[in-house]
Amino acid sequence: VAIALKDGRELQTKVLHSKGTQENPATPKELQDKFTLLAEQTLPKPRVHKILQTIINLESVADVRQLGDLLLV
Repeated sequence: VAIALKDGRELQTKVLHSKGTQENPATPKELQDKFTLLAEQTLPKPRVHKILQTIINLESVADVRQLGDLLLV
C-alpha cells in the first residue's frame, strides 16, 4: 500500500498476510464486531445480539434449531 501526501512524501507498507487469514487471524472481538456491523444491515439490533449470544453459547444450546430460526430473514 502506498499513500502520496500533499507535501510530496510517499508512505509505503507491505502487508504480507491480510487480517483474518491463518497467519494473521482476527480476534474474537473483531469477528463479533464484523458480524454485528454486517448483520445489522439486514436484521434488527436485538435479533443480531440474540444470534451472537446464541453462537457464543452454542455448546449449551438445547436445540440448535433455535439458531436456525433466528437466522431466517
